[in-house]
Amino acid sequence: MDSKKSIHRKIAICLFIFFFIVSVSGFLPGWRKRQAYWLPHKKVFPQTLAIGVSVDSLHKLAVKYLHDSVDEGLSPELDRVDIRPSRGIVKFVFMNHYWDIQLDYTSGEPL
Repeated sequence: MDSKKSIHRKIAICLFIFFFIVSVSGFLPGWRKRQAYWLPHKKVFPQTLAIGVSVDSLHKLAVKYLHDSVDEGLSPELDRVDIRPSRGIVKFVFMNHYWDIQLDYTSGEPL
């Protein structure tokens, strides 16, 4: 009878430790978001959208870079343009192929 209790206790202790680790590891990521000192610092570009290059000029640069660096026969037709002011990036996604071009929108240089 004692061996059954001993096995039961050992299994219960192992399961308790396992579930404790799982619950703590699930709780920490949610709690971490609320603690600002744990998060990495974000690089912020203040007011760069106002002084950046126009989107039309950036589109022309992206098409030029696509034709010069990748292939001249690729279609310049756009699917979408993603502008990320917090990162200082403009991303041009093209329609008929899998290429996209990312440019720095303050200088127009490819990233």
